Amino acid sequence: MKSLLTSRWLWPVAASPLLLIGVLVLVGGGVHRVVAGASLVLGWALTIPFGAAERRWRANPTPTLQLAAAGWALLVLAVMLGGLWWGMSLDPEA
Repeated sequence: MKSLLTSRWLWPVAASPLLLIGVLVLVGGGVHRVVAGASLVLGWALTIPFGAAERRWRANPTPTLQLAAAGWALLVLAVMLGGLWWGMSLDPEA
């Protein structure tokens, strides 16, 4: 179990449902769907450097590395939620 938690693929695999949802929304058509789907796909892609930053922090727990990991996590959330909000604001039926 410990090897799973220290794997570099933990976060991308854990966020893979968001990738699937993002791709399905992306191919649905419409500008609002493209923006929302692209934000989910980009957010999933950003989990890879987030996972690397978290692994570095777990190997050497310093405040600087903890802030770096937290910064990546914040960026992932901001991209996903911001893109979803922007996509919903572009929806002509809303």
